[in-house]
Amino acid sequence: MLPYLDAWSSRGLKPHPITRHMLQLFAGQPGSRAWKRHITEQACKPGAGAEVIAHALALIPC
Repeated sequence: MLPYLDAWSSRGLKPHPITRHMLQLFAGQPGSRAWKRHITEQACKPGAGAEVIAHALALIPC
């Protein structure tokens, strides 16, 4: 998914239309609220790309 987001953002598009479908991936798991908050806040910013998902994954405990 990260290469797809890189390709998407390299065309100058925001990743929000893609990442909004990923919000519930960790529903019910510890850290899911931080995951959703980070993606929601960061994916709509100019210049956002696959790093939004990479940073959000770091918020989920192993």
